[in-house]
Amino acid sequence: MALRPKISIILPVLNMECYLSGTLEALLAQDAITQDDEIIVVDNGSTDGSIDIAKRYQQVDLLFQPVRGSYAARNLGIKSAKGEIILFLDPDCRPRKHWLAAALTSFQDPGVEILLGKRNYGKQNKSLSLLAAYENQKIQWILSQGKPSYVYGYTNNMAVRRSLFERLGLFQERLRGGDTIFVQKVVHALTPSVVKFNPQMEIDHMEITSIDHYYSKRAVYGASNEHLTAEVPFQPLSNRHRLTIFFALIGRNILNPWDAFLLILLLIPGAVIYERARGEAK
Repeated sequence: MALRPKISIILPVLNMECYLSGTLEALLAQDAITQDDEIIVVDNGSTDGSIDIAKRYQQVDLLFQPVRGSYAARNLGIKSAKGEIILFLDPDCRPRKHWLAAALTSFQDPGVEILLGKRNYGKQNKSLSLLAAYENQKIQWILSQGKPSYVYGYTNNMAVRRSLFERLGLFQERLRGGDTIFVQKVVHALTPSVVKFNPQMEIDHMEITSIDHYYSKRAVYGASNEHLTAEVPFQPLSNRHRLTIFFALIGRNILNPWDAFLLILLLIPGAVIYERARGEAK
């Protein structure tokens, strides 16, 4: 029987005292965590109580990255990590109890190099639940297409075999999009099939608690993705693709007629905001 791989979990932190203790408690309560696993908090210049919170936990390794940027912080964590599998979270993304066990199950397949997990939002209301269902269906649909230019990453719920970083290098240290640039590098060097989605590898993104916050994120992603298209063969989805994903949700009987109508009403402003941000970023 194969030995269980050692795990390293990396969280970049900058003034996250309102979320950090909840996320660390959720990590330490994971069904599959062991004393041999690492939880690495990389402080990126916090001036609140984040450092003091991290120091309270004996199983947490605290590092300091003076170079600002979450990807610089993650890269320092990778260099320090001893795990064969490296999992990435943000401090405001709280893993559910089966998160780590789900990741370990997926990595039993030697063909899996990168794993992306399911993301819920911090407030469980009808509108945000529908939008989360759509976003999770989107990444599943993208990975089912086998087209490298569609594939993206998100380091608030992503796991990577350490050997990939040794082979292809670390994250590009930039404000946004270092995860997608890395994943793009992987799918072009190998194949999109090495990237998988596991809906049981589940987190709650605690920061997003309103529709307005979701829309503000769409603007951020629109501008960021437009910049990415100038650097890598990344291709944002068209409105036709978005409709295909919407009808895939209906086909899976996830949406009743009222939910489908409500989701369309929610998606239209998000698409407009996203495309406007892309246009302004050109």
